[in-house]
Amino acid sequence: MNEINLLPDEYIKTARKKPKRTLVMGLSLAVVALLILLSASFIGRYQEIRTAIDHINELYNESFRPLLEREKELRATEREISEKYSLYLELEEHKTIMSEILLEIAQLTPDNVQIVYIDVGNDKNAVIRGRAPSDRVVANFMASLGKSENFLNINLDHITSEAGRGDDGLFTFQLTFFLKEKGEM
Repeated sequence: MNEINLLPDEYIKTARKKPKRTLVMGLSLAVVALLILLSASFIGRYQEIRTAIDHINELYNESFRPLLEREKELRATEREISEKYSLYLELEEHKTIMSEILLEIAQLTPDNVQIVYIDVGNDKNAVIRGRAPSDRVVANFMASLGKSENFLNINLDHITSEAGRGDDGLFTFQLTFFLKEKGEM
């Protein structure tokens, strides 16, 4: 069977285009609406994330940053104290205590020797000035100092007699020597 279409061709063409246009328009509107919903959802989610990030940054800046800076300061202080303590231990190992030196000099000094002046320099050199009744007593004093483990290179710088000065013939002398450090042999 053959069908005969009595409608004009233009009407048929427009009738066929209308459902396609409606369908395309409907799909376009659906896609646009979907895109609007997605973008609104993404924008909302982005704003939530941005708010959370801002809150975290605020917490970090107000609470954690000062703590981290304090930790840095404490670690620097700890390092500094550790370095100073290591230096102290190193110095302590090589140090000769001044009271020990003075006590030993006092023990080694003969009874008839007067020590007038003692000076110990930073470079571990020492100077003793004093008075003695004879040059032999000074020599014995030097020998006593030489036997000590703490004194090195004992030298007599000068010795003078004070016979004409009313000091009953005392000799004035000056000795120089070096202090041995604890670790030195």
